[in-house]
Amino acid sequence: MPNSASLSPASLISITASVAAAPTQAQNTQSLLILVDDPTIDVVTRIQSFNSADAVALQCGANSAAAAAVEPWFDQVPQPTSVLLGRWAQAASHGTLFGAPLSAAEQVIATWTAIIDGGLSIAVDAGAAENLTNLNFSAAANMNGVAAVIGAVLTGATIQWDNINQRFVVTSNSTGATSQVAFATAPTGGGVTDISAMLGLRSTSSGAYQAAGIAAETALAAVTLFDEQFAQQWYGLAIAGAADTDHLAVAPFLAGSINKHFYWTSTQEAGVLVAATTTDIAYTMKQANVGNVAVQYNGASAYSALSLAGLMQTVNYGGKNTVRPAMYGQEPGITPDNLPSPQMASVIAKNANAFVGYTNGSAIVQPLTRAKGGHSRWCLPATSPARLSSTRRLASG
Repeated sequence: MPNSASLSPASLISITASVAAAPTQAQNTQSLLILVDDPTIDVVTRIQSFNSADAVALQCGANSAAAAAVEPWFDQVPQPTSVLLGRWAQAASHGTLFGAPLSAAEQVIATWTAIIDGGLSIAVDAGAAENLTNLNFSAAANMNGVAAVIGAVLTGATIQWDNINQRFVVTSNSTGATSQVAFATAPTGGGVTDISAMLGLRSTSSGAYQAAGIAAETALAAVTLFDEQFAQQWYGLAIAGAADTDHLAVAPFLAGSINKHFYWTSTQEAGVLVAATTTDIAYTMKQANVGNVAVQYNGASAYSALSLAGLMQTVNYGGKNTVRPAMYGQEPGITPDNLPSPQMASVIAKNANAFVGYTNGSAIVQPLTRAKGGHSRWCLPATSPARLSSTRRLASG
């Protein structure tokens, strides 16, 4: 029998497709910024991302404070995928001229060894331009050799070959706001081969830039700058080389910032272990009553809190069954302290944390608290989907 129905399904079903604008993304709670006074990060760039401890050691030096600070972070399991290093000008910085990156063709040493009458003009610290001539590169074996020839006659500054970024870097010997290195120009006078462009040090060299020196800044001033300019790039913060006064100035600033951050403070002060002591950072930070701060004591490591940061901040809140009981967590690479009961009681009373050994051979993080108090409770940005109420998770403070 033929179908005599006359009603169309379209009268029952109406479909409209629309794509909503993506919501504003909250800060990545797995991001950590460590402020260091390391000259390999200039005061113009200010911030760099690294994907391993080896990468930090390669740029900053294996024995640098930066390399030591990132080690506990990257030692955690699961391993964090990156860390941010920011330049804190704890001491006045040197004015610097960063040359353009040179291609492999521009680094062919035969091109340089053919030059026996090279020259350029360059001014340091706003002084008169220095005319460097009769530069003989015939014996240079590589770009380091080229830099050595120029450095032998350059006054008021040094020049080095940056093998990581494939560029020449000229650094003033002075520091502070008047310290600077001008772009190079052609040498004055005839009879010389202009190498200023070959060096990538001219104002027209693509990628060359200047970083004038700045006066020493406080930790608070540096944190203020990073909060204003890079706030959405980082959540956790630590400061290498900061004094207790720095910690006590930075913590309330972060607590009052519109941007949400968590501050990790490491200490080796023995006073944390003494109940009667009231001048150590654990006690004074507790008295400051600032929420988003954690203090960790460790007798062997100056950066133990960064292992705790790695333990807490690497939780994947987008997954299922991913949260770890951090109070009983491990800190790979951190030597556990063997503390008698009275000392551990002092640590706990001052709202500090410690990685401690037990008589059965185990070692755990204890008690997992903020400086303000609140067992196992931390802070996430208010807009984060991971802002859960469980005290096993990083929850709102």
